Amino acid sequence: PANFNITIPQTPMACPVPHPQPMQAPANFNITIPQTPMNTGPNSMMTTCTSCKVNVSTKTNKELTNSGWIWAIGMFFFMIWPCCLLPCFMSSCNSTTHKCPNCNAFIGRYSP
Repeated sequence: PANFNITIPQTPMACPVPHPQPMQAPANFNITIPQTPMNTGPNSMMTTCTSCKVNVSTKTNKELTNSGWIWAIGMFFFMIWPCCLLPCFMSSCNSTTHKCPNCNAFIGRYSP
């Protein structure tokens, strides 16, 4: 028979342990803070645009609200012809949207 001499080392073998590398902060990072719409009124106002950072007088656009449309269509169907367009001229049935005239960014909305 063949004679095999196998020796088992008595000391445990050292395994290489990776050393943790220190973490580095990223060079460029942007923090975006959501902007809440500011308090606006029915007329144009002076403010600083949150998008382009320019001091501007807001551009306003009046729009008929959903309740205004319901009143107008209701009066049309119930044959109240003279009053059918009345909600278009009532401030309580219109909302005003404020935008920056420079970059057209939304600034706020006024609804009475």
